[in-house]
Amino acid sequence: MLLAGTASAGDGWRCEAGAATGYRQDPATGRWKTLVVPVTDQRFLVRPGAASGRWELAREGNDAPPLPCPGDFNPAGLLRCGTGDQFEMNRNSLMFTSHLFGAGSNGMRELTAVTVTGACVRL
Repeated sequence: MLLAGTASAGDGWRCEAGAATGYRQDPATGRWKTLVVPVTDQRFLVRPGAASGRWELAREGNDAPPLPCPGDFNPAGLLRCGTGDQFEMNRNSLMFTSHLFGAGSNGMRELTAVTVTGACVRL
């Protein structure tokens, strides 16, 4: 028997990226410039965690360990996964948003910020 608020076997969604908005900070001027970010091949699985009984997020076709989702869907239908809520799925609208922020190869002189959005379907 499962406890309320835990994932159950057979549950899950496949989420596919549809669009991305990206920015890069130009190290010479300090101004932000728009990036073209191809995301048509990005797919994610929101599925029950193998050990925890909670949810986890895995990138389809990637061997990296899945990101844990520390909680469950909240009353508004939102599930957040990863550090700093970098992935958020809404099970009511079946949409997701993923936020990525990091430094380029030359350290903090070249910052990038990308927001990816897309749709999810039940597995």
